[in-house]
Formats: sequence, C-alpha cells, structure tokens
Amino acid sequence: MNEIILSVTGDNLIINSTGGNGDTVTIDASNDFGGQKKYHSPTELFCSSIGSCILIMMQTKALENNFNLKNSIVRISYKYIIKNDKTKIKEINLNFIFVEKISEDKMKLLKNEI
Repeated sequence: MNEIILSVTGDNLIINSTGGNGDTVTIDASNDFGGQKKYHSPTELFCSSIGSCILIMMQTKALENNFNLKNSIVRISYKYIIKNDKTKIKEINLNFIFVEKISEDKMKLLKNEI
C-alpha cells in the first residue's frame, strides 16, 4: 500500500511526505483559516490533483496513439464557499490549451479517456 505522511509544523503549515522517494510538499492553510499564502492551500492542491490526473491520462493516451501533448496547459478555476467553518468546493472548471492543433479524431480519443 502507498503511504503519504502529513505532519504539522506548528505555524499552520503541513508537510506532506510521500513514502519512499523523499519528496515533500508544504501546505499552507487558506487565508480564511489563518494561512500565510506562502504555499498552496489544500483546496488548491485538490483542484491541481484533479487537473494533473486528467492531463496525465490524456498524455498517456496520446503517447499510446503516437502523438504528444507536450507543452499543453490546463487552466483550473474554482469557486468555494465556507459553511460552518468548513471549505466546500462549489465548482471546478478545467480549460485545456493545446499548443499543437488536435484533430477531431484525436480529441475524441482524449475525451473518451476521461
């Protein structure tokens, strides 16, 4: 089983360590909860994770079919509300920007992957 370890630094920051490779990510509370806006908030990381997963799935499918999405971008916008002292994500929008023109057949292939 894969493991992620989260530890509190004491100043409203969290250190996220992934098992095995030694990589760490520092996570800051959002401004609404006393964060310093020095690092990504949990909400930003959640939205980034969704976009990253979809872009990786699309790139994998593209490479399997002999084309590449290199330098393509996904712009993520989101809305959230705070209710009862909890952040609730209300909406996430993903806008894909492909550097090279993607044919309709290839686009259909990518859309079917997600």
